[in-house]
Amino acid sequence: MGVLRIYLTGQLGIELEGRFLGGSDLPLRQGRLAFAYLACERERTVTREELAQAIWGDLLAAAWDSGLTALISKLRAALARIGLDGRAVLATTEGGYWMRLQPDVWVDLEIAGHSLHKAESAAAAGSFNTAYGDAVVAATILRRPFLEGNDEPWIHSRRRILHAQRVRALDCLVDALAWNGELTLALTHADEVIELEPYRERGYQRLMRLHSQLGDRAEALRVFDRCRTLLSEELGVDPSPETMSLHRELLS
Repeated sequence: MGVLRIYLTGQLGIELEGRFLGGSDLPLRQGRLAFAYLACERERTVTREELAQAIWGDLLAAAWDSGLTALISKLRAALARIGLDGRAVLATTEGGYWMRLQPDVWVDLEIAGHSLHKAESAAAAGSFNTAYGDAVVAATILRRPFLEGNDEPWIHSRRRILHAQRVRALDCLVDALAWNGELTLALTHADEVIELEPYRERGYQRLMRLHSQLGDRAEALRVFDRCRTLLSEELGVDPSPETMSLHRELLS
């Protein structure tokens, strides 16, 4: 059997040996939520009560138990259409369900997390050439939306984690590009970081340095003004001593 691939970002889907099961092929919105939740928590058993809460939330009906059983049965049947053993993949355990997958399974969010860890480790060791590839992989996956159109609390919580990971991946990518002298491309990703984290001064500091390295001191100073204005108008604070020190360097 080939490698099973699970996509939790962008278009939800499962792929095996050229056969693709998209989100629309899963039983209703509830089936998509159930599959995604079990995939995200696949290292453990998820109790029936927890899974039902993740699917229906405040709309949980009194007859949720039988509804959940029927939903899992439909999910298993859908997985069988691409050659998977639905009962083996969505295994019933004492008190709940456990998504049991082969060791070589490819899950996009797990790949993003592993790639981010490798990129940060390589960057910390000064190996930016190695960090670059892993940072690209992580950033590419983490840019894609997670279960777009859904607003369950657990989804919002997961999105916050993925947002933070995306920023970290872009940080590594900018540093790797700057190390390699690809300053213009680094600027593009540095701007993206500021869009994601507009109140984080580190992003402005890095953008100021990149413009300075490109010989555009005027633009570097405009970035500082942008940072100072935002902090003053939105938070009522001044830039940090580090940002002020960098500003003085640019003026000297």
